[in-house]
Amino acid sequence: MRFVLVGGSGYLGTLLSERFTADGHQVVNISRSGQGTRTAQGFTYGHLQPQCEGAAAVINLAGSNLGRGRWTAERRHEHITSRVESTKLVVNAISQCTIKPALINVSGSHYYGNTLVPTNEAMGHGQSFLANLCVQWEAEAMKANAFTRVAIMRVGMILDSSYGALPAMAKTMRLFLGGPMGKGTQFIPWIHKTDAVEAFMWAATSDAFGPYNIAAPQSVTFREFTATLGRVLHRPSWFRIPELPLRMMIGRMAELMVEGQNLVPMRLNNPHFSFRYPALQDALTNLLGS
Repeated sequence: MRFVLVGGSGYLGTLLSERFTADGHQVVNISRSGQGTRTAQGFTYGHLQPQCEGAAAVINLAGSNLGRGRWTAERRHEHITSRVESTKLVVNAISQCTIKPALINVSGSHYYGNTLVPTNEAMGHGQSFLANLCVQWEAEAMKANAFTRVAIMRVGMILDSSYGALPAMAKTMRLFLGGPMGKGTQFIPWIHKTDAVEAFMWAATSDAFGPYNIAAPQSVTFREFTATLGRVLHRPSWFRIPELPLRMMIGRMAELMVEGQNLVPMRLNNPHFSFRYPALQDALTNLLGS
């Protein structure tokens, strides 16, 4: 089968490209820069519709980096428009295809805002900036539901020893400076990188539709997460960064750290998908060693 990755030159796109290629599938990567991933040829958005024609699925990962720079009004606008406008292009391209591919569109766990109660895919959206971003993003993607299958992947924090938040957290923990941020009671909807990739693989090759929480079934608070990380690295977890100085240092971007979601992957937890790393300690041990 042939799969199209839009915005696939980043971290997740690279993992997906390697996984699909390893299974013998053809992968086409389309990015604004025209740069391909290590295992996929690069194209620009001008090539989008011809490449979508007859593909099994389009996996849309496009969007600006949320972790880059302070969230000024201009940057917040960029974060929204980069996602909504690229998704609009993807939906329009699919609509023009004779043989229409499915659309697998990434979103985020912050769709739900800050939640303490178990939160499945049927729950409503939150009111924060990130929640509003996800709502607009998903609404644009769901327009394709009029003519093809659409799956929305509400991704939590992907755990990887060399990418994302985990390397920095592990480094501070090894320096005896590890601990929770904010109150520590906010939840971290984590997922091992292997399970995240397999979730996308399953969604692209099955009849999956609608929203999916892409997170492990055992949700933990920030305090529980750092305590588990400390056990894996044989370090104490005692150094807490209060919410106020964190907000003073990085502004509204602190939303990423002091708000969390108690995600329940209700729809992903089905007979056709199984988690390789459902428990946090096993996931961290695999990534960081015992």
